[in-house]
Amino acid sequence: MKRYISLLLAILMLFSLALAGCQKEGGEPETTEAVDTSTPKDWEVRKILMVGSSYSYYYCDELFAIAKADGIELKVANLYVSGGTMAQHYAQIGATSGIYDFIIHQTTGKTVTENATIDQALNFDNWDVITIQESYDPKYNITNPTDGDKTKEWVDKMVVYLREKYPESHVMWQQVWSKEVGYQGPYTEENRANNFVGVPEVSKVLTPEKQQQDYEVIRDCALDLCESFNMYRIPSGDAWQMVRADDRIGDDLCIEDGTHENARGQYLNGCVWYEVMTGNSCVGNTWRPADGSLPEEEIAVLQEFAHKAVAAVYGEDYAK
Repeated sequence: MKRYISLLLAILMLFSLALAGCQKEGGEPETTEAVDTSTPKDWEVRKILMVGSSYSYYYCDELFAIAKADGIELKVANLYVSGGTMAQHYAQIGATSGIYDFIIHQTTGKTVTENATIDQALNFDNWDVITIQESYDPKYNITNPTDGDKTKEWVDKMVVYLREKYPESHVMWQQVWSKEVGYQGPYTEENRANNFVGVPEVSKVLTPEKQQQDYEVIRDCALDLCESFNMYRIPSGDAWQMVRADDRIGDDLCIEDGTHENARGQYLNGCVWYEVMTGNSCVGNTWRPADGSLPEEEIAVLQEFAHKAVAAVYGEDYAK
């Protein structure tokens, strides 16, 4: 009996070897294609195009200057239209008349082209990274809205278009921030004069609770979109909420309108973008605004939280 068992085992072993040989020659490959685990710093990002709104406009100077202080020459371009949404950007593809200001920051200086088209900007250079974002208003940032623009559908269309037309460029998502506590409705003198008659109650005065809720909606939308469309995230809004929770600066990152960045907010965004794009830490960076608007102790706090926000997304060892 033992002899038969040994013979049977030998036959099974030979059969297994023969099957493996067949698979090696014409069957399934021995290894599968490796998953791309590269990050923005591996792409050697030097040319960045931001397709956005005022929420990707006011800190381009800071990003360029922070990188230059570390010996890195960036070309930072912004395709700007006020309040630009994903639906609006996608609708502009192929348009013959432009609605954008196209701003470029580079070593040769800063240039502004008015009435530019989106195709003009996309075709201007071989961009390493093209960033997209949604309007700051949280009603645009719900993954499955019951009304208004359907963000996820437009992001899908835009990402597919960019990856097919510009396959050498990496598409990234910027997560923006919620407004400042105390923000009062659409910021217009007419609304103020009329005591915000007709303005929805929820937007008249922003409370700390509503600010946190808005931040979470924007963040969750960004997380869902980045997972759904395999994009990396620029966590600007995370850094803002971290600074707001720290009493060394607190909720003081906006100009009077309660939504756009003051010098602190601009510098904070520049630091976040710099770390994400280059993999270099912003902590200890030597660039300072020429007008001296930021004290050294505030610079240190903004660098600290920009670094923490990026580390929370990309890992502690990402930016050094």
